Amino acid sequence: MQVPGSYRDPAGFMIRQQGKVYRVVQPGYAMPYTQLMKSGLYEKLTGGGQLLAHKELPVPAAYAGAYRFLEPEQLTAISYPYEWSFSQLKDAALLTLEIAEKSLEYGLTLKDATPFNIQFRNGKPVFIDTLSFDNYDTKAPWIAYHQFCQTFLAPLLLCCYSDADSNKLLTIYPEGIPLQMAANVIPLHKRMNVNMMMHVVMPAKVKGTGKKNSQYQAAFSETKFRQILESLRALVSGLKLPEQKSTWNHYYEEDTTSVYLKHKAQQIAQWLKLLRPASVADWGCNTGHFSRLAAQYSQQVWAIDSDVYCIDRLYNSLKKETLPITAISASITTPSPAIGWNNAERERLPDRTHSDVAMALALVHHLAISNNLPLGFIAQMFAEQAPYLIIEFVPATDEKCVQLLQQRTRTYPDYTESAFETAFGQYFEITDKQPIPTSERILYLMKKK
Repeated sequence: MQVPGSYRDPAGFMIRQQGKVYRVVQPGYAMPYTQLMKSGLYEKLTGGGQLLAHKELPVPAAYAGAYRFLEPEQLTAISYPYEWSFSQLKDAALLTLEIAEKSLEYGLTLKDATPFNIQFRNGKPVFIDTLSFDNYDTKAPWIAYHQFCQTFLAPLLLCCYSDADSNKLLTIYPEGIPLQMAANVIPLHKRMNVNMMMHVVMPAKVKGTGKKNSQYQAAFSETKFRQILESLRALVSGLKLPEQKSTWNHYYEEDTTSVYLKHKAQQIAQWLKLLRPASVADWGCNTGHFSRLAAQYSQQVWAIDSDVYCIDRLYNSLKKETLPITAISASITTPSPAIGWNNAERERLPDRTHSDVAMALALVHHLAISNNLPLGFIAQMFAEQAPYLIIEFVPATDEKCVQLLQQRTRTYPDYTESAFETAFGQYFEITDKQPIPTSERILYLMKKK
């Protein structure tokens, strides 16, 4: 079956067969592909972990007219740029610029420069589109320049100068956020930066007048190409997320005791060691304290939290290690939707995070009280996600729960331990129940009926 998100490129497409993804290369892409493979660029990029490696297989009869049939290294988790933190998007942008620059040394260029061509493998960005390389014409401008500015630079600027979650606008503008939108939020003193003027402020004004960008009319050269890449790199490298302490990104350091965390971790580790799941989805992961624990017993962990500062902190720590954790900034109450043509190009988040074990630690009280979700709704959602559930019940008398209740005008008489067990009992069998010492909280291990 052809992968719905790979229909745009005439050079080839992706298919899914028997749980694996393959790439079909069309005859029209023979020259760039040959140049990529024979020039040494492929070995350079894959050897450095910057490009996803592949194997060439015999072309199946069903694709007899194809030039090549490839089996890429299989990724266990897929995320999209509107689910990334600022640092993830920034590193993906810098990787794209680095690959574009290296390609010139081998007579190639990038014809695509979109964050949708990046995934995160063991916490680090990797370029996945083998067919984005093209033979380099030294007199031609970079065809992917505007795409880079609109899909990387514009959302990064909005994250810096408007809201840290602004990259979620890529669900509305998957082809790229208008530069005018980014230019409008740049502080006046920042607009005077020469690189900002060149790549954002002036192009936004030209776009507004309907005139063509002069960069595409001027004589071009490899020297100018490299200068553009270097100025983009300088601009992106200098962008920083404003220092901000969010509600939750220091939760474990400041708001819980070490004894509580120790007992909680010991119990969860015991269950994970027993289950040995291939995959775990940690919903409401905060800064990934228990996602890291899950990574000791699993080959793939989704660490999901609505607080983008938590995810940014987790991602920046993961860059220093090699752990099978994919950090995702998304809310369980409003997960990323299916978007694109026929709502099939990009899958919704819950369809990508099915796992052997779902974890919901210190989360249910937020869903039930802050979001007014019935316990039965919450139970049903998790039953659709995994056959096993590790979940923490935070009673109404818990300090954190009391704080939530003080912010609400209504009462929650149905938010009790008994009601919780009844609601989840419709979908799960409670296989173990352990109070957490030094707290009123309870950990449950549940198996889907």
